[in-house]
Amino acid sequence: MGVENEYNVPRIIKVTDSLGNTIHLNEIENLAMGWDLDRDHKNNLRPGDKLGIEVEIDPSFDPSLYTIIWKIKHKIINEYNNETKISLEIEAKHVGIYFCVSCFIISNKNWHKYISWDDSIEIHYKVLPPLNDH
Repeated sequence: MGVENEYNVPRIIKVTDSLGNTIHLNEIENLAMGWDLDRDHKNNLRPGDKLGIEVEIDPSFDPSLYTIIWKIKHKIINEYNNETKISLEIEAKHVGIYFCVSCFIISNKNWHKYISWDDSIEIHYKVLPPLNDH
C-alpha cells in the first residue's frame, strides 16, 4: 500500500515513445535534468513528423486520485489533460535544439511531493528545420 515510501504518491513507472524509446522507474529516478533523447540522431524530428508518447502510472493508484498534465515547451496542452498518451504532429514552431515534452502527475491530496506536483518526466528532443528550407 506504499507505506514504506516517505511520500506515497502516484508515480510514473514507464514511458515509451513512438521512436522506439522506453524508460522504466529505476532509470527515471536517476535522471538529473530530464530524459535527453536529443543526443541521439535517431530521435531527431522534423516538421510533419508524428510523435507519440505514453506514460504508465503505478496501477496501485486509482486514476480518480490524480491528474495528468502534459506540457510542450512548458505550455500546458489542455486537450491531453488526464490522458496517458499523447500524439502530436511536429510543426515549424517546434524547430530548435531543445524541444521539451513534460508530463506531470498531481495527486488529489492537499500536499505534494514537489511543491505543486508529485511526479514528472521531461523528455528532450531535437527538431531540425524542414528539408526544403535550406
